[in-house]
Amino acid sequence: MGYEYADAQNISVRVLLNQFSKNFEYFDKNCYEKTLKYFDNKCPYTGEEITTSNCEKDHIVPMNRECCGLHVYGNVLIVAKSANKRKGAKNLEEFLENEPERLAKIQKFINNSGYKEIHEKYNNQLKLHSEELYKNVGALVKNSCEYFDKLCIVDKVKVPVSDDDFEKEVEIFARKMAEQESIKKISAAKDCPREAFNYNTPSLSKGDIVSICRKNGINIIGNHTKSAKNHTQDKYWANPNIDYLRYEWFLTLDDYNNRILYCFKIPANSISENQIKVRHDKQNLIDLQIYYNDNNFIDSRSGISFAQWLVKSIEY
Repeated sequence: MGYEYADAQNISVRVLLNQFSKNFEYFDKNCYEKTLKYFDNKCPYTGEEITTSNCEKDHIVPMNRECCGLHVYGNVLIVAKSANKRKGAKNLEEFLENEPERLAKIQKFINNSGYKEIHEKYNNQLKLHSEELYKNVGALVKNSCEYFDKLCIVDKVKVPVSDDDFEKEVEIFARKMAEQESIKKISAAKDCPREAFNYNTPSLSKGDIVSICRKNGINIIGNHTKSAKNHTQDKYWANPNIDYLRYEWFLTLDDYNNRILYCFKIPANSISENQIKVRHDKQNLIDLQIYYNDNNFIDSRSGISFAQWLVKSIEY
């Protein structure tokens, strides 16, 4: 797979829109279930019965720089994959031109959700900053790639950079621009909520965490899940694979506000599958929501205290 400047640019815009969405009714499990219920557990496009294996999310207003849709209740539908594939880039009116009743129900859903008012209030401002972000990220990636091109020349032989490495660079550049530049600008704009844009202290990367733990006598080997304090809620969110329960695994929580890293080592089979909660949409993933500033490190979803497995608290 190849990657171009536009990959980084599009990712950065989605990061911005996703973070801004957290000011409103962010599309979580509750919204997922509420949306399914509204449409009687059927695809809004076709009436097909929805199952965990045949569905996917579709944003009514796309999350891109041209449309600036948000990941909130009222702008996300749970639809059959086959229907979404047929829909492609068509808007609702085009795709459902011969299904007026289905179209009317979706439009009523949007109106009742309150999303229309949110979209009208912030869309022009989001488009302005998304466009600026898109251009800035493109320039940043171009300059950085030119730098790496020079760096990869050894004895006049150009050493190629792998797709995996470049994908990582794309993500880094996109998030850096979204978090440090445009989010700050849009959060400072008039009438724009600020709560979701506190990124003054970025969280540690997984590599940084492994390195810090190693320097403090903890060698993280095998399964490892890392989480940082959620920017809008006093919780650590993490989604380890449910298979981890059968093996020894590490969990690290990054309190970037106080620069403290909590390292947990959970023994194999110390938590059973019927004790823990899994994600509604991906049942192979555990849904951990551990309270922040809680000495017992209790998972709000299952009530399990992770304090018993705390190995070390590390200041960094």
